Amino acid sequence: MTQNRNMRTSYLLWISFIQIELIFGKGKFDFGPNQLASNVWYKPKGELVNGHYENSYSNFNLWPNLQSHLRNNNGSILLQASEIGFMTNEMLMSFRQMNIPIIVVLPAFTQCYDGNVLALLELYGQSPTTENFFCTIFQICNPIDRQDPNGNGWFVTKDGYTYTPDLLNFDERMPNLVSYLDYDKLINRTSDPIQWIYPNLSWNDRKNFARVDPCPQAGSNRIENLMNDYLKYISIMNRKFNSTKIPQIQINWNVIEGWEWRDELCLDLLYEKYPYAQDFDYAYRYVTNPCHHDSQYLKDLIQLLCSKNTCPEVVYMDMDLTYITSYSLEVLRLNKQILNELNISFGINLVDQCVENDNCVAEILSSRIILNLDAKSKYSNLTRNQMQELSLINVLNFLINQTIVDENTHVAITSWTTWPIEINQDIIESKLGGMAHTANEIFEQILIPHSFARDDEILCELSMNILE
Repeated sequence: MTQNRNMRTSYLLWISFIQIELIFGKGKFDFGPNQLASNVWYKPKGELVNGHYENSYSNFNLWPNLQSHLRNNNGSILLQASEIGFMTNEMLMSFRQMNIPIIVVLPAFTQCYDGNVLALLELYGQSPTTENFFCTIFQICNPIDRQDPNGNGWFVTKDGYTYTPDLLNFDERMPNLVSYLDYDKLINRTSDPIQWIYPNLSWNDRKNFARVDPCPQAGSNRIENLMNDYLKYISIMNRKFNSTKIPQIQINWNVIEGWEWRDELCLDLLYEKYPYAQDFDYAYRYVTNPCHHDSQYLKDLIQLLCSKNTCPEVVYMDMDLTYITSYSLEVLRLNKQILNELNISFGINLVDQCVENDNCVAEILSSRIILNLDAKSKYSNLTRNQMQELSLINVLNFLINQTIVDENTHVAITSWTTWPIEINQDIIESKLGGMAHTANEIFEQILIPHSFARDDEILCELSMNILE
């Protein structure tokens, strides 16, 4: 009798789990605090951004509620690859013991080097020449306060242990490494009316004069070569971690008008339609005729990766929502549809659209996101940290109302800007405007009420109802 009762309980609990999955969908929520002091090359305001994980997020007593939210929703925490050299093995393992996976963010993938070169650099610490790339690119030169990545790579702890992350996050490689036309060498916008810089030249000659190539060594078949860099990197990654556990991968993908401005074929079509400078300038600046080749590139990249059994766990959208909101929404819908059809999770990086503006809140204005650049006049009681919190809440509500974010969306609540400013114990989750406080507000005021995220009390209540 007891055995039958135990079997029935196990069966009901299994049914409970399935029903909970159906109710809440497949959404997942990651957390990326801006303790960025290890990124010594990154000083948007002329100073390092905040501090390190030691004495901040390594102190689990400072953010217990957020840990619970992350665990309930298969969430992870983002860590800069450069931070590992400042952390002990025990400190890193403590996150695993708390059932919080770590996503390591790779900084080198934006660089104009072959995928093999980048992988050998970041994973093994091998520069392609006698030059120390960690010194020349990342300004980490013979350090004494951290593990030296030169000769080791990022994945060796301060006390000399090799570390295997749960996930690796690849930053954007495109469109920043694609050639483009310097618009100021193409059109004179100061003239009235607007004129071509060289009106007597042919369109092709104008393009040749204005063309800039940030990465000529990537070859003429640029997009394909840049995509293959992912495969080259992942091949070496698999070899690096084969004896432990091969990390899953995540990809960041730009949703910006710059894709259209760097699409030379699309600009050719635009010129055919608008040969007069003033008409071309308007169509160019306001993206009146987008080609959306970037969405096709996204599809091609995912299909390429999946064909080699290296599908990403998620593709996170890095969005600019403030320049032409309607364009960004259109691209987000296209990309979401593509990823759904490929059975790859669609995600958003929920970041402050104000970036480094000191007095700013991102606000909803009908079907647009705008920046209030005089936020103090409206929100006189808010600190800049609290403004960032309000901005993230506004943007997430907007994306939910626009059906971009739903129960299956992955959301990374993150910051790679100066704000919030918080070091060591200042990250405590009770502090208004702090990153942990912001994440808790997003869970408790938005994600859980929409049934996008799970909550301890709801999970317990659902399980008890089924058992009854």
